[in-house]
Amino acid sequence: MKKKSSLRHGKLSGCETHFLNKHNVIVYPVSILSSWYIEVNNNGVIKRFEKKVSAAELNVAIEKTIMYYYKLLKTE
Repeated sequence: MKKKSSLRHGKLSGCETHFLNKHNVIVYPVSILSSWYIEVNNNGVIKRFEKKVSAAELNVAIEKTIMYYYKLLKTE
């Protein structure tokens, strides 16, 4: 049985994304050879996560990444 994500789709309020945009952090999906990955542009420094993400899990993976960077920047 597949483990369910602890983050439910749609949990973001929008202020997290706005906060990241103010700090020049952009989270987006990229498709490479029919595989999906999450990529982050952090003030011009681009990081692509190595983990492949299925199309069905893409939105949840983006939300988790947004929350990760939101919490990281909030604690600085």
